[in-house]
Amino acid sequence: HQVAGLGAACEMAGRDMEAEGLRVSALRERLWQGLSKAGGVMLNGAGAELAPGILSVSVEDVEGSSLVDALEGIVFSLGSACSRAQDEPSAVLRCLGRPPLLAGSTIRFSVGRFSTEQEIDRVSGIFQRAVASLRALSDEQPALGEGPGCITRGEAGRRSAGDWIRLEARWNRDEVVETAFRVLGPPILAAAARNGATALKSSGRRLAVDEWTARLNEELKPPPEARSLLLCARDALQACLRGEDN
Repeated sequence: HQVAGLGAACEMAGRDMEAEGLRVSALRERLWQGLSKAGGVMLNGAGAELAPGILSVSVEDVEGSSLVDALEGIVFSLGSACSRAQDEPSAVLRCLGRPPLLAGSTIRFSVGRFSTEQEIDRVSGIFQRAVASLRALSDEQPALGEGPGCITRGEAGRRSAGDWIRLEARWNRDEVVETAFRVLGPPILAAAARNGATALKSSGRRLAVDEWTARLNEELKPPPEARSLLLCARDALQACLRGEDN
């Protein structure tokens, strides 16, 4: 009976394979059209024959791990299918000419037999909102506009490396009346920037940067590979306190 069951399953699969392949391909294309509305989204494998149920895209001006956090509730994979569990971009993405930051923001979606148009549209909407939010956070334009008081800005890290941070403060003498920050980097860097902006506003010139850095390490407990990100936050905070506009 097992052999008979296998034969029946193969017959059903063969009968439905072509129609199901076309349906899944159409869903994949619908997903691509939805994701591309975010702008700055590159289709990996464009111009080649694609697997019906796989969509790989690279997202400009977004850091990969922050995108993962922003797409909570959606199941997808980061990087290429041939990547290993390491931070370096895969050889496949390097061969496609993707620079490190863009390769790091490459994600893959799988569309299957039980996927629906409603699910595809929901994912597209979440993706568009997440990308827009992350790009607003990493905007290079000053966050604080013209107004009363002096504005200082402190910047550290590199956008191309995905560890860029800028802190901004509006001063009334030695007191901070308004703060803002910009980040293109992992969630832990955004958390450090938010913490730094809060510390600036509460302490102003009285802020002891080394003590703040020590408290931040205790609070965030960064893994060894992320400790340099907190140093970027420290450098940006020091520059903002010194009144530098880098």
